[in-house]
Amino acid sequence: MVRVFVIATTPMQIAGLRAMLISSEIEIVGVSLIPDIALEELPESNVIVIADEVLLEDAVRTMTSDETVSIVVMANNERKAFSLLRSLKVRSWGIIPETASASYLQGATISVAQGSVVFPSVLMRNFHEEHLHVQSVLLEAPDETLTTREREVLELVSQGLSN
Repeated sequence: MVRVFVIATTPMQIAGLRAMLISSEIEIVGVSLIPDIALEELPESNVIVIADEVLLEDAVRTMTSDETVSIVVMANNERKAFSLLRSLKVRSWGIIPETASASYLQGATISVAQGSVVFPSVLMRNFHEEHLHVQSVLLEAPDETLTTREREVLELVSQGLSN
């Protein structure tokens, strides 16, 4: 059973997240309208679900490292949430869109509770493109040339034939 603590800004958000998280695999153990709650003060929970990246930013200021807790944040600005979550020393984390369905939220919550990192594929593509390192190597002409037979063999092999 995944034990979840919810942090949101309004009672309506909390009610909505509670309704979305209802499942036989998830138990909500607490809620808070205060983002600066210390991890030590949380009831025994596996996952903290945070309603948006602004709350995450506030929570990061007071959170201490706890590698037994995982975090799921519903974000409008995935890049901001990504940089904030990377700065925390927690077991695992996830970023999902604010418009995520109940099944998406439940799946992400269960996945991070199991130690996975979850985020939208669009963010992954952007992350991959930004950190792609290409190294160019200047190849020099070989000192010796190929014989006619060597060229013949290479040509045959390139066509899938034997020499």
